Amino acid sequence: MSTNTQYNLQTQTDAKLKPWHGELADEPLSPPLPGASVIHCLRKGDRLVRSAAYDGVEQSALVVSEQIESSADLAARGVPVESTRPGGYVEVMEERSSGELESVGRRLTDTSGQLLRGQKLLRPQDTNPDHMVLEEIENIYDEDIQSSEPIDNYQASELSTDQINWCQMRQTIAATARAEEARWTAGNGAKYQESNHPDRAQILQSYWLAVPGFSSPADAAVAATQSINNQVAWSAAFISYIMHAAGVRQVNGFQFGRRHMTYIVAALRNRERSATDAPFWLVDQTELVNEATPQPGDIICFNRRVNGRLTNHSYGSLRTSYWSNGRQNATAYGSSHSSIVVGTTTQGGQRMLETIGGNERHSVRIQRIPLNQRGGIASPSANNIFGMIKITKC
Repeated sequence: MSTNTQYNLQTQTDAKLKPWHGELADEPLSPPLPGASVIHCLRKGDRLVRSAAYDGVEQSALVVSEQIESSADLAARGVPVESTRPGGYVEVMEERSSGELESVGRRLTDTSGQLLRGQKLLRPQDTNPDHMVLEEIENIYDEDIQSSEPIDNYQASELSTDQINWCQMRQTIAATARAEEARWTAGNGAKYQESNHPDRAQILQSYWLAVPGFSSPADAAVAATQSINNQVAWSAAFISYIMHAAGVRQVNGFQFGRRHMTYIVAALRNRERSATDAPFWLVDQTELVNEATPQPGDIICFNRRVNGRLTNHSYGSLRTSYWSNGRQNATAYGSSHSSIVVGTTTQGGQRMLETIGGNERHSVRIQRIPLNQRGGIASPSANNIFGMIKITKC
Protein backbone atom coordinates (compact mmCIF):
# COMPACT_ATOMS: atom_id res chain seq x y z
CA MET A 1 0.00 0.00 0.00
CA SER A 2 1.35 3.44 -0.89
CA THR A 3 1.91 5.90 1.94
CA ASN A 4 1.43 9.65 1.74
CA THR A 5 3.94 11.96 3.38
CA GLN A 6 4.97 15.62 3.59
CA TYR A 7 8.16 17.55 4.12
CA ASN A 8 9.33 21.15 4.24
CA LEU A 9 12.05 23.08 2.44
CA GLN A 10 13.54 26.48 3.20
CA THR A 11 13.48 28.81 0.21
CA GLN A 12 15.70 31.76 -0.65
CA THR A 13 12.77 34.11 -1.05
CA ASP A 14 10.62 33.21 1.93
CA ALA A 15 11.80 32.49 5.46
CA LYS A 16 8.69 30.39 6.04
CA LEU A 17 8.79 26.70 5.23
CA LYS A 18 7.05 25.60 2.07
CA PRO A 19 5.09 22.30 2.11
CA TRP A 20 5.75 19.74 -0.60
CA HIS A 21 3.63 16.62 -1.08
CA GLY A 22 4.46 13.29 -2.64
CA GLU A 23 3.60 9.63 -2.63
CA LEU A 24 5.84 6.67 -1.86
CA ALA A 25 5.91 4.20 -4.74
CA ASP A 26 5.24 0.52 -4.11
CA GLU A 27 8.60 -0.62 -5.49
CA PRO A 28 12.04 0.91 -4.91
CA LEU A 29 13.55 2.75 -7.86
CA SER A 30 17.13 3.48 -8.80
CA PRO A 31 19.05 6.02 -6.68
CA PRO A 32 18.35 9.53 -7.92
CA LEU A 33 20.96 11.12 -10.14
CA PRO A 34 22.63 14.27 -8.81
CA GLY A 35 20.11 17.01 -9.44
CA ALA A 36 17.10 14.68 -9.52
CA SER A 37 14.08 15.35 -7.33
CA VAL A 38 14.87 14.31 -3.78
CA ILE A 39 13.64 11.27 -1.88
CA HIS A 40 10.68 12.32 0.21
CA CYS A 41 9.97 9.50 2.64
CA LEU A 42 12.83 9.98 5.09
CA ARG A 43 13.17 7.78 8.15
CA LYS A 44 15.65 6.92 10.87
CA GLY A 45 18.35 4.58 9.70
CA ASP A 46 18.56 5.80 6.11
CA ARG A 47 22.15 6.21 4.98
CA LEU A 48 23.40 9.49 3.48
CA VAL A 49 26.41 8.83 1.25
CA ARG A 50 28.47 11.73 -0.03
CA SER A 51 31.04 11.05 -2.71
CA ALA A 52 33.12 12.84 -5.30
CA ALA A 53 35.10 10.16 -7.04
CA TYR A 54 37.30 12.59 -8.93
CA ASP A 55 38.32 14.18 -5.61
CA GLY A 56 38.75 10.83 -3.83
CA VAL A 57 36.10 11.73 -1.23
CA GLU A 58 33.51 9.40 0.26
CA GLN A 59 31.55 9.88 3.46
CA SER A 60 28.74 7.85 4.99
CA ALA A 61 26.37 8.84 7.80
CA LEU A 62 23.15 7.55 9.35
CA VAL A 63 20.06 9.76 9.20
CA VAL A 64 18.41 10.54 12.54
CA SER A 65 15.77 12.99 11.24
CA GLU A 66 12.29 11.80 10.37
CA GLN A 67 11.73 14.65 7.91
CA ILE A 68 13.68 17.26 5.99
CA GLU A 69 14.09 20.45 8.03
CA SER A 70 15.64 23.90 7.81
CA SER A 71 19.08 24.68 9.19
CA ALA A 72 17.42 26.98 11.74
CA ASP A 73 15.25 24.13 13.05
CA LEU A 74 18.28 21.92 13.62
CA ALA A 75 20.27 24.71 15.25
CA ALA A 76 17.33 25.47 17.57
CA ARG A 77 17.57 21.89 18.83
CA GLY A 78 21.27 22.30 19.51
CA VAL A 79 22.43 20.31 16.48
CA PRO A 80 25.63 21.76 14.93
CA VAL A 81 24.84 22.55 11.29
CA GLU A 82 27.45 22.48 8.52
CA SER A 83 26.15 25.68 6.85
CA THR A 84 23.24 28.11 6.69
CA ARG A 85 22.82 27.96 2.91
CA PRO A 86 19.18 27.71 1.76
CA GLY A 87 17.86 24.18 1.25
CA GLY A 88 16.68 21.11 3.13
CA TYR A 89 18.70 19.68 6.04
CA VAL A 90 18.76 16.42 7.99
CA GLU A 91 20.36 15.41 11.27
CA VAL A 92 22.83 12.56 10.86
CA MET A 93 25.12 10.50 13.08
CA GLU A 94 28.73 10.38 11.92
CA GLU A 95 31.64 8.44 13.32
CA ARG A 96 34.57 10.42 14.67
CA SER A 97 38.17 9.23 14.41
CA SER A 98 37.83 8.13 18.06
CA GLY A 99 35.01 5.77 17.05
CA GLU A 100 32.32 7.81 18.83
CA LEU A 101 29.15 8.93 17.03
CA GLU A 102 28.56 12.66 16.53
CA SER A 103 25.29 14.41 15.68
CA VAL A 104 25.61 16.86 12.75
CA GLY A 105 23.17 18.74 10.52
CA ARG A 106 23.91 18.09 6.84
CA ARG A 107 22.48 19.92 3.82
CA LEU A 108 20.60 17.37 1.72
CA THR A 109 18.77 19.38 -0.95
CA ASP A 110 18.92 22.69 -2.74
CA THR A 111 16.08 25.22 -2.64
CA SER A 112 14.13 23.41 -5.36
CA GLY A 113 14.14 20.12 -3.45
CA GLN A 114 16.79 18.43 -5.56
CA LEU A 115 19.39 16.12 -4.11
CA LEU A 116 22.75 17.89 -4.02
CA ARG A 117 25.52 16.84 -6.38
CA GLY A 118 27.62 13.94 -5.08
CA GLN A 119 24.96 12.69 -2.63
CA LYS A 120 22.62 9.71 -2.52
CA LEU A 121 20.31 8.11 0.03
CA LEU A 122 20.22 4.38 0.74
CA ARG A 123 17.94 2.37 3.00
CA PRO A 124 19.41 -0.59 4.94
CA GLN A 125 17.28 -3.67 4.50
CA ASP A 126 15.03 -4.96 7.27
CA THR A 127 14.84 -1.69 9.23
CA ASN A 128 11.49 -0.93 10.85
CA PRO A 129 10.75 2.80 11.14
CA ASP A 130 8.06 2.20 13.76
CA HIS A 131 10.49 0.58 16.20
CA MET A 132 13.78 2.24 15.25
CA VAL A 133 15.67 3.75 18.19
CA LEU A 134 19.11 5.27 18.48
CA GLU A 135 20.72 2.04 19.67
CA GLU A 136 19.51 0.26 16.55
CA ILE A 137 20.87 3.05 14.38
CA GLU A 138 24.26 2.65 16.02
CA ASN A 139 24.17 -1.11 15.50
CA ILE A 140 23.63 -0.82 11.74
CA TYR A 141 26.12 2.02 11.27
CA ASP A 142 28.89 -0.29 10.08
CA GLU A 143 26.71 -2.36 7.74
CA ASP A 144 27.99 -2.77 4.21
CA ILE A 145 26.60 -0.08 1.91
CA GLN A 146 25.91 -2.78 -0.66
CA SER A 147 23.30 -4.30 1.65
CA SER A 148 21.22 -1.16 1.33
CA GLU A 149 18.36 -0.58 -1.08
CA PRO A 150 17.63 2.77 -2.75
CA ILE A 151 14.74 4.86 -1.44
CA ASP A 152 11.91 5.67 -3.78
CA ASN A 153 12.22 8.79 -5.91
CA TYR A 154 10.12 11.82 -5.01
CA GLN A 155 7.41 12.53 -7.55
CA ALA A 156 5.69 15.91 -7.30
CA SER A 157 1.95 15.62 -7.05
CA GLU A 158 0.08 17.08 -10.01
CA LEU A 159 -1.83 20.13 -8.81
CA SER A 160 -4.53 21.84 -10.80
CA THR A 161 -3.95 25.43 -11.83
CA ASP A 162 -6.41 26.66 -9.20
CA GLN A 163 -4.56 24.77 -6.44
CA ILE A 164 -1.23 26.48 -7.13
CA ASN A 165 -0.21 29.72 -5.44
CA TRP A 166 1.21 31.36 -8.55
CA CYS A 167 2.85 34.25 -6.71
CA GLN A 168 4.79 31.69 -4.72
CA MET A 169 5.38 29.59 -7.84
CA ARG A 170 7.06 32.57 -9.49
CA GLN A 171 9.61 32.69 -6.70
CA THR A 172 10.08 28.92 -6.77
CA ILE A 173 10.85 28.96 -10.50
CA ALA A 174 13.38 31.76 -10.03
CA ALA A 175 15.01 30.05 -7.04
CA THR A 176 15.25 26.79 -8.98
CA ALA A 177 16.97 28.56 -11.88
CA ARG A 178 19.41 30.31 -9.53
CA ALA A 179 20.26 27.01 -7.86
CA GLU A 180 21.05 25.49 -11.26
CA GLU A 181 23.23 28.44 -12.25
CA ALA A 182 25.16 27.95 -9.00
CA ARG A 183 25.75 24.29 -9.92
CA TRP A 184 27.46 25.45 -13.09
CA THR A 185 29.70 27.93 -11.26
CA ALA A 186 33.03 27.00 -9.66
CA GLY A 187 34.14 28.44 -6.33
CA ASN A 188 36.35 30.98 -8.11
CA GLY A 189 33.44 32.18 -10.24
CA ALA A 190 34.51 30.37 -13.39
CA LYS A 191 31.79 28.58 -15.35
CA TYR A 192 31.73 24.84 -15.90
CA GLN A 193 31.00 23.82 -19.48
CA GLU A 194 29.37 20.67 -20.81
CA SER A 195 32.65 18.91 -21.52
CA ASN A 196 35.04 20.14 -18.83
CA HIS A 197 33.58 18.66 -15.63
CA PRO A 198 32.68 15.03 -14.87
CA ASP A 199 29.27 15.82 -13.33
CA ARG A 200 27.89 17.51 -16.44
CA ALA A 201 26.70 14.28 -18.08
CA GLN A 202 24.49 13.38 -15.13
CA ILE A 203 23.16 16.93 -14.82
CA LEU A 204 22.31 17.09 -18.52
CA GLN A 205 20.67 13.68 -18.26
CA SER A 206 18.36 15.05 -15.54
CA TYR A 207 17.48 17.96 -17.86
CA TRP A 208 16.53 15.63 -20.71
CA LEU A 209 14.40 13.49 -18.41
CA ALA A 210 12.00 16.45 -18.18
CA VAL A 211 11.47 16.43 -21.96
CA PRO A 212 8.70 14.28 -23.49
CA GLY A 213 10.22 11.42 -25.46
CA PHE A 214 13.20 11.09 -23.11
CA SER A 215 11.43 9.53 -20.13
CA SER A 216 13.86 6.62 -19.79
CA PRO A 217 17.31 7.19 -18.24
CA ALA A 218 18.92 5.45 -21.22
CA ASP A 219 17.32 7.80 -23.78
CA ALA A 220 18.15 10.84 -21.63
CA ALA A 221 21.77 9.64 -21.28
CA VAL A 222 22.12 9.42 -25.06
CA ALA A 223 20.79 12.98 -25.43
CA ALA A 224 23.14 14.17 -22.67
CA THR A 225 26.13 12.69 -24.50
CA GLN A 226 25.01 14.35 -27.73
CA SER A 227 24.68 17.65 -25.85
CA ILE A 228 28.22 17.33 -24.48
CA ASN A 229 29.47 16.70 -28.02
CA ASN A 230 27.55 19.77 -29.30
CA GLN A 231 25.34 17.59 -31.50
CA VAL A 232 22.06 18.47 -29.78
CA ALA A 233 21.15 21.82 -28.20
CA TRP A 234 20.03 21.52 -24.56
CA SER A 235 18.78 25.05 -23.84
CA ALA A 236 15.08 24.11 -24.16
CA ALA A 237 15.65 20.96 -22.08
CA PHE A 238 17.07 23.24 -19.38
CA ILE A 239 13.92 25.40 -19.36
CA SER A 240 11.70 22.30 -19.29
CA TYR A 241 13.69 20.93 -16.36
CA ILE A 242 13.46 24.17 -14.34
CA MET A 243 9.70 24.38 -14.81
CA HIS A 244 9.17 20.71 -13.96
CA ALA A 245 11.46 20.84 -10.92
CA ALA A 246 9.56 23.89 -9.65
CA GLY A 247 6.30 21.94 -9.79
CA VAL A 248 4.76 23.11 -13.08
CA ARG A 249 3.03 20.39 -15.12
CA GLN A 250 1.50 20.21 -18.59
CA VAL A 251 -1.97 20.30 -17.04
CA ASN A 252 -1.10 23.86 -15.94
CA GLY A 253 -0.69 25.00 -19.55
CA PHE A 254 3.07 24.70 -20.03
CA GLN A 255 4.02 22.51 -22.99
CA PHE A 256 7.36 20.80 -22.27
CA GLY A 257 9.58 20.17 -25.28
CA ARG A 258 13.06 19.85 -26.75
CA ARG A 259 12.52 23.05 -28.75
CA HIS A 260 11.79 26.49 -27.31
CA MET A 261 9.16 26.95 -29.98
CA THR A 262 7.08 24.14 -28.44
CA TYR A 263 6.20 26.05 -25.28
CA ILE A 264 6.31 29.46 -26.99
CA VAL A 265 3.61 28.45 -29.47
CA ALA A 266 1.63 26.76 -26.69
CA ALA A 267 1.69 30.07 -24.76
CA LEU A 268 0.45 31.93 -27.85
CA ARG A 269 -2.44 29.46 -28.18
CA ASN A 270 -3.26 29.80 -24.48
CA ARG A 271 -3.69 33.53 -25.00
CA GLU A 272 -5.62 33.24 -28.25
CA ARG A 273 -8.06 30.88 -26.52
CA SER A 274 -8.22 33.15 -23.44
CA ALA A 275 -7.42 30.00 -21.45
CA THR A 276 -7.52 31.18 -17.85
CA ASP A 277 -6.69 27.64 -16.67
CA ALA A 278 -3.42 27.82 -18.62
CA PRO A 279 -1.69 30.91 -17.18
CA PHE A 280 1.32 30.91 -19.54
CA TRP A 281 0.50 33.54 -22.18
CA LEU A 282 2.77 34.93 -24.87
CA VAL A 283 3.08 38.74 -25.00
CA ASP A 284 4.62 40.64 -27.88
CA GLN A 285 7.63 42.89 -28.21
CA THR A 286 5.65 46.13 -27.90
CA GLU A 287 3.87 45.04 -24.72
CA LEU A 288 7.24 44.35 -23.10
CA VAL A 289 8.16 48.04 -23.20
CA ASN A 290 5.27 49.53 -21.23
CA GLU A 291 2.54 46.99 -20.49
CA ALA A 292 3.94 43.56 -19.57
CA THR A 293 6.55 44.13 -16.87
CA PRO A 294 8.82 41.08 -16.58
CA GLN A 295 8.60 39.29 -13.23
CA PRO A 296 10.40 36.28 -11.73
CA GLY A 297 9.28 33.08 -13.43
CA ASP A 298 8.42 34.71 -16.76
CA ILE A 299 10.32 33.48 -19.82
CA ILE A 300 12.01 35.87 -22.25
CA CYS A 301 11.88 34.72 -25.91
CA PHE A 302 14.74 35.57 -28.27
CA ASN A 303 15.43 35.45 -31.97
CA ARG A 304 18.79 33.80 -32.61
CA ARG A 305 21.35 33.48 -35.34
CA VAL A 306 21.18 30.39 -37.52
CA ASN A 307 23.82 29.95 -40.22
CA GLY A 308 24.79 33.59 -39.78
CA ARG A 309 21.27 34.98 -40.13
CA LEU A 310 19.00 36.22 -37.33
CA THR A 311 15.56 34.61 -37.15
CA ASN A 312 12.66 37.06 -37.36
CA HIS A 313 9.92 35.59 -35.16
CA SER A 314 7.22 37.89 -33.80
CA TYR A 315 3.85 37.41 -32.16
CA GLY A 316 2.23 38.22 -35.49
CA SER A 317 4.30 35.77 -37.51
CA LEU A 318 3.73 32.98 -35.00
CA ARG A 319 -0.01 33.70 -34.93
CA THR A 320 -0.11 33.40 -38.72
CA SER A 321 1.83 30.12 -38.66
CA TYR A 322 0.22 28.46 -35.66
CA TRP A 323 -3.24 29.93 -35.10
CA SER A 324 -4.84 31.67 -38.09
CA ASN A 325 -6.57 29.87 -40.97
CA GLY A 326 -7.14 26.63 -39.12
CA ARG A 327 -3.52 26.16 -38.00
CA GLN A 328 -4.33 25.83 -34.29
CA ASN A 329 -2.88 22.31 -34.22
CA ALA A 330 0.07 22.76 -36.58
CA THR A 331 3.33 21.37 -35.22
CA ALA A 332 5.65 24.07 -33.89
CA TYR A 333 9.14 24.21 -35.31
CA GLY A 334 11.94 26.71 -35.88
CA SER A 335 14.96 28.03 -34.02
CA SER A 336 14.78 30.38 -31.04
CA HIS A 337 16.09 30.76 -27.51
CA SER A 338 14.62 31.60 -24.12
CA SER A 339 15.71 32.32 -20.57
CA ILE A 340 13.96 32.59 -17.21
CA VAL A 341 13.50 35.90 -15.41
CA VAL A 342 14.96 35.63 -11.89
CA GLY A 343 14.96 39.26 -10.69
CA THR A 344 16.47 42.70 -11.19
CA THR A 345 19.70 44.43 -10.23
CA THR A 346 21.44 47.76 -10.74
CA GLN A 347 24.59 48.00 -12.81
CA GLY A 348 26.37 51.30 -13.34
CA GLY A 349 23.25 53.21 -12.30
CA GLN A 350 21.12 51.30 -14.81
CA ARG A 351 18.35 49.02 -13.62
CA MET A 352 18.79 45.62 -15.24
CA LEU A 353 16.63 42.53 -15.67
CA GLU A 354 18.40 39.29 -14.72
CA THR A 355 17.67 36.11 -16.65
CA ILE A 356 19.13 32.61 -16.51
CA GLY A 357 19.37 30.35 -19.53
CA GLY A 358 20.97 27.04 -20.39
CA ASN A 359 23.44 26.23 -23.16
CA GLU A 360 24.58 29.85 -23.20
CA ARG A 361 28.23 29.65 -24.21
CA HIS A 362 28.11 25.96 -23.22
CA SER A 363 27.01 26.63 -19.64
CA VAL A 364 24.19 28.06 -17.49
CA ARG A 365 24.59 31.81 -17.18
CA ILE A 366 23.03 34.98 -15.82
CA GLN A 367 22.38 37.63 -18.46
CA ARG A 368 21.35 41.24 -17.84
CA ILE A 369 18.97 43.31 -19.97
CA PRO A 370 18.41 47.09 -19.52
CA LEU A 371 15.02 48.16 -18.18
CA ASN A 372 13.21 51.47 -18.60
CA GLN A 373 11.86 53.64 -15.79
CA ARG A 374 8.54 51.77 -15.79
CA GLY A 375 10.22 48.40 -15.35
CA GLY A 376 9.66 47.31 -18.95
CA ILE A 377 12.42 46.20 -21.29
CA ALA A 378 14.03 49.35 -22.67
CA SER A 379 14.76 48.03 -26.16
CA PRO A 380 13.58 44.51 -26.93
CA SER A 381 14.76 44.56 -30.54
CA ALA A 382 18.28 45.64 -29.51
CA ASN A 383 18.44 42.45 -27.44
CA ASN A 384 16.82 40.26 -30.13
CA ILE A 385 13.73 39.79 -27.92
CA PHE A 386 10.47 39.10 -29.76
CA GLY A 387 8.22 38.27 -26.81
CA MET A 388 7.81 36.83 -23.34
CA ILE A 389 5.82 34.00 -21.77
CA LYS A 390 3.95 35.74 -18.98
CA ILE A 391 2.49 34.00 -15.94
CA THR A 392 -0.94 35.62 -15.78
CA LYS A 393 -2.12 34.29 -12.42
CA CYS A 394 -0.03 36.66 -10.31
